[in-house]
Amino acid sequence: MDPAEENVFLQRPVRILCVEDNQVDFLLVRERLKIANFPAGIELHRARTLAEARRLYETAADPGGYDILLLDLSLPDSSGADTYFRVCDFAPQMAVTILSGNENRELAIRLVHGGAQDYLPKSELTPDLLWRSITYAIKRQQQRVEMENLAERLRRTAEELEAAQGYLIHAEKIDSLGRLASSVAHEVKNPLGILRMGVEFLETNLAPLDGDVGQTLALMKEAAGRAECVIGDMLNFSHEESAKLIACPLNELVERVVRMLKHDGLRRGVVLRVELATPSPLARCDRNGLEQVIMNLVTNALQATRKGGSVTVRTKRARFADLPPDEGLGVARFLQADDDVAVIEVQDQGMGISKEILGRIFEPFFTTKPVGEGTGLGLPICKHLLELHRGQLLVSNIDEPRGLLMTIALKAEPLEIHSGNGNHGPGVLPAPAPTDA
Repeated sequence: MDPAEENVFLQRPVRILCVEDNQVDFLLVRERLKIANFPAGIELHRARTLAEARRLYETAADPGGYDILLLDLSLPDSSGADTYFRVCDFAPQMAVTILSGNENRELAIRLVHGGAQDYLPKSELTPDLLWRSITYAIKRQQQRVEMENLAERLRRTAEELEAAQGYLIHAEKIDSLGRLASSVAHEVKNPLGILRMGVEFLETNLAPLDGDVGQTLALMKEAAGRAECVIGDMLNFSHEESAKLIACPLNELVERVVRMLKHDGLRRGVVLRVELATPSPLARCDRNGLEQVIMNLVTNALQATRKGGSVTVRTKRARFADLPPDEGLGVARFLQADDDVAVIEVQDQGMGISKEILGRIFEPFFTTKPVGEGTGLGLPICKHLLELHRGQLLVSNIDEPRGLLMTIALKAEPLEIHSGNGNHGPGVLPAPAPTDA
């Protein structure tokens, strides 16, 4: 140890917690410590049981607690190696030196390998031995804690770099697909429009139509309509303009979407339920863009739910860390754990999504729907639009009732009085009983 390390305690006394139930042994340790060479002296506290040691540690006036814990392994409420490992549970970063009347070499090796800084037989204690053991133990423990903290920071940095790399790869893939989609869409859009107008011309001018001809034209018109929807999705997917965000009450957007999809739910025999927080959560958003996201998620939920089931759309405020964990492998780029978020949840009663597929649901053109019913661009478009809002789309399977929960999380605006649509002033109140649309 260099001179600077030897003088680490010149500025203040060494704070020691001695856990020893035997009065004679404690007095022996105290006398040895008094004449040990600590320049600023010591502050010695005693605990007779492990429970008392924990209480003293957790209620220490100084945030740093104690510098070292001198531990006897045989206590009224604990004995043997278990005593040390129980100390590690409540004081994992504390330097611990074992003072034992049991000169058991195997036990000493086990405890030192387990993290104890030293193992000293009580019969061999001297002031100089205590000084060297305590000084070295504290320094080694400080270095170990620093290494553990550094390792944790490196681990988090590696995770962040991996996530960033994954996002950059995804962004590059999306950019390439976006350019391809835009090119294909523009090339196909014009001839498709001509075909659609031709079908409409024939419907108008070939009358009366027999059953086969009329049915064929209707099928051609329906196919052209589906193709135009695909083209529209491809163009939306390649659209890169920034969203124009203004503060919006989310209840209004949800109510508007539910009104538009009410008849689709009735046609499918699915109950569309609404649970709106009072007052409405506020978030900065592009109304049209966010309505498109909500409509896409609710439509998917209606399609996934069997007849007789229900789809629930709810709004609330929450901490981002308290939301259900994301199983869709999304990276939270814009929201932090402590952020106050405005939330829209869409919960269906379908079969959920298997873990093998969850990691792919945001891949462009990936779909589990039957051929002709999905383009595989709906969820990627939703994710893209929410990223323009600096928000997050979370996906999780639920068990009771079984289904899928899609959660839109946006940075919440401060609550304020907003007229109409369930807003009655500041503060968050429990959501009212759900209503069926």
